[in-house]
Amino acid sequence: MLGLYHDPASIKIRTPVRPSAGIHPDTHVLTPGINDIGKRLKILEKQLRAVLDQSTLASESLNQLSTAVEELRRLSEELQDLHEPEKSKAALCLDAAGTYNRRLIEASLDPLVTIDADGKATDVNAATEKVTGFPRDELIGTDFSDYFMEPDKARAGFQRVFREGSIQNYALEIRHRDGHQTPVLYNATVYRNDAGEVQGVFAAARDITERKQAEEEKYTLQAQFRQAQKMEAVGILAGGVAHDFNNLLTVINGASELLLNDLAQDDPRREDLEEIRKAGNRAASLTSQLLAFSRKQILHPIILNLNDVVSDASKMLRRLIGEDIDLIFVPKPDLGLINVDPGQIQQIIMNLAVNARDAMAKGGKLTIETANVRNVDDQVRRRAAGSSGPYVMLALSDNGIGMDAETQAHLFEPFFTTKALGKGTGLGLSTVYGIVKQSNGFIWVYSEPGEGTTFKIYFPRVPGKANSFADRDKRELGLRGVETVLLVEDDSWVRAFAARALRGQGYSVLEASNGEEALETAQEFAGEINLILTDLVMPEMNGNELISQIKAMRPGIKALFVSGYTSDAMVHHGVLDSSVSFLQKPFTADDLAHKVREVIDSTGDPCG
Repeated sequence: MLGLYHDPASIKIRTPVRPSAGIHPDTHVLTPGINDIGKRLKILEKQLRAVLDQSTLASESLNQLSTAVEELRRLSEELQDLHEPEKSKAALCLDAAGTYNRRLIEASLDPLVTIDADGKATDVNAATEKVTGFPRDELIGTDFSDYFMEPDKARAGFQRVFREGSIQNYALEIRHRDGHQTPVLYNATVYRNDAGEVQGVFAAARDITERKQAEEEKYTLQAQFRQAQKMEAVGILAGGVAHDFNNLLTVINGASELLLNDLAQDDPRREDLEEIRKAGNRAASLTSQLLAFSRKQILHPIILNLNDVVSDASKMLRRLIGEDIDLIFVPKPDLGLINVDPGQIQQIIMNLAVNARDAMAKGGKLTIETANVRNVDDQVRRRAAGSSGPYVMLALSDNGIGMDAETQAHLFEPFFTTKALGKGTGLGLSTVYGIVKQSNGFIWVYSEPGEGTTFKIYFPRVPGKANSFADRDKRELGLRGVETVLLVEDDSWVRAFAARALRGQGYSVLEASNGEEALETAQEFAGEINLILTDLVMPEMNGNELISQIKAMRPGIKALFVSGYTSDAMVHHGVLDSSVSFLQKPFTADDLAHKVREVIDSTGDPCG
């Protein structure tokens, strides 16, 4: 096998004697000449065992194999000088050694092969048969380079061995006859005759499939970590500016609205105010998307059936995507429940639908599917950094232009867009990513240029009973009131705007710039205070702490929190407790009036 033994039939003796199975070379009483050969064979056997016991077949090991071959060749030549009886005994000994050593070679888990100067395989072991899928008799005599995914690279490697004497850790991929590939590292060395002429190459391969998988997983984790760092950096930036920026937008948008309400419809100043309000709304939308991306927005999750959300959103989708795109909804019956913010899920659907529409400029088909998923494919889960199931899946597929790998690598980065200048902010998909992550889900994308795109989003299944997520029309509620509101806001502009808006609706307003002032006012005011309206983030005493102390003084009081961004203890990882009343900044006078009326008229825990 592999030049490590010689076929006794090649030794020219007139009366060859075949050994019994398993015979060992040192079990015979031999003449001095034969004794010497037997001792040398025994040494070779020990060397061979030592080589095969090594964890890897490095170039040193292959050199030992090459030396063993040369020793066996010399032994066979020395047999020619022995007398006939001695030849028979030596042949018996050599044949037994060959059988024994071949068994050792066949026990190797590494593919081993000998190749002649023409690149033809002259011998292989069982491991080589297994990794290629071809039997030994089909492999021998063929160009062994053809059994690799890159034959030219394999050929170049073997030529290098003939030229330099050896190679180490030469990376190749063996192609199995069924098509699958096995990555290997080859170590190879030449073997020579007595004249120093190269006779062939010994090559040993080590399967590195597990190592490659570990490297790929490491690379994936590193990429996910780098992506997480980028997102965290944007999140810190967004969170740092959002609170102050949303305070400014509250005043800008709110004041614009109040002025518009005071102006006649034909007033020439209305056009300028409308533009100011539109710009303010666009700025508020950008801030909201940044907070969504960075997972620092406030969510209002409820337990619901995803089919209901998609069905409700599809009414708007048909107008959004246009008549030249077919919208197909394939809901899964008996769909599991998820705990999410329905408004944010609709935002996901809208953003992905708009992207699909833009990818199908000449029309096409958008398919939305839902499904129960017990176990997510391990590869998908690892790459998307998700945990094990069960999940509820939302999939949106289009047959548009698709995306290449480079585009997909940057898909969820903020401000990354392939659209023309002015056609997109680059925040749509980053917003989707942030909402999904903040909802404890994960997202997987599959796309090929010219073949369309599929987004699959997985939300954890939860037990419980589904709630109705349909929002009541705010304008069904009254705007005006006569109750007393304690307004606590450290930003003087926001406080002045909110107080003016509430007084304009008939409310009595008590103002405080911080928690201490609010506590003093609550203690000193003799009448009933129906609602405390407080910012969550304030210096010295935050809104949550303030409410706890106010509640002790006035058990019947109700609370409404406002904020542009918060990491307050009341909001756990950006997810607001379902019992807490909250108004997101920036808000308009109309938004404020409706929310105040809603909270005052609500039943249940007066402080949330």
